Amino acid sequence: MLDGKSRSQDDPQSPWPCCSSESTLYDLDVPSETPAYAVLSGSVTQARELAAAGAYSRPSDAWTIYEACLQGHPMIQALCANPAVDLNPVILGQMGDRVFHFLLRTSHARFSSSKSEVVKQLLQHGIDPLEPDRFGNTALHIIAEAEQEGLQLMELLLGDDAPSDVRASCVSNVDRRNGLDDAGERGSTALQIAVLNNNEACVKLLLERGASPHSEGLSNKTPLYFAVARNYVGIVHFLLEHGAIVEADMVAHSPEMRIVLSRV
Repeated sequence: MLDGKSRSQDDPQSPWPCCSSESTLYDLDVPSETPAYAVLSGSVTQARELAAAGAYSRPSDAWTIYEACLQGHPMIQALCANPAVDLNPVILGQMGDRVFHFLLRTSHARFSSSKSEVVKQLLQHGIDPLEPDRFGNTALHIIAEAEQEGLQLMELLLGDDAPSDVRASCVSNVDRRNGLDDAGERGSTALQIAVLNNNEACVKLLLERGASPHSEGLSNKTPLYFAVARNYVGIVHFLLEHGAIVEADMVAHSPEMRIVLSRV
């Protein structure tokens, strides 16, 4: 519990913005900030006891669940003592973005243990990686942006060791576009995003799992067009190996790229 010297939920300067009366998750004779504070203070035992009593199940506690996920396996399991807890709720005020979207975009340095292990655990708990964020990005799109850790995370969705149901759903949606058009006629695929971010490892895996090298983005250009324009020689190799077509408007900007394109 917080001691008498701690700033209360009524203090606008409180360092615990999620510890407000709006975040109260249950009706017990304890301060309203206790559920969030149990997580923020790293008290797994207290969080588990509170969860078992019915805490962490209201939409207003999404930020607390996010913080719990940053702490890793023990804290996530503690929250699961309440079967009503949604580990991927919509975060209030974020226009539809969910906890999972924020976690995928959070630096690995913020995680107490392993970011990939947290993502893996959430997938095992049934998180839907195809749930779109406010811009229509699924986990495939978000991970495709991350060059540093992208392959490790993408393997959790498309790799041989990924849960069979997760892999099947992601493979069948590998060419799904982002954007807000429900008809899916606008936006970019995960492959296009990986190419634009020079994410060679993810490009290779996406192609191996059936991503189309021919799909056009918002500018009506293919992934190969952007790879050539940005002189991403390694990515061009992968795309050509999977049937990408060289078109007249693709201009090589280096001797190496000209050699690669001349071999087609």
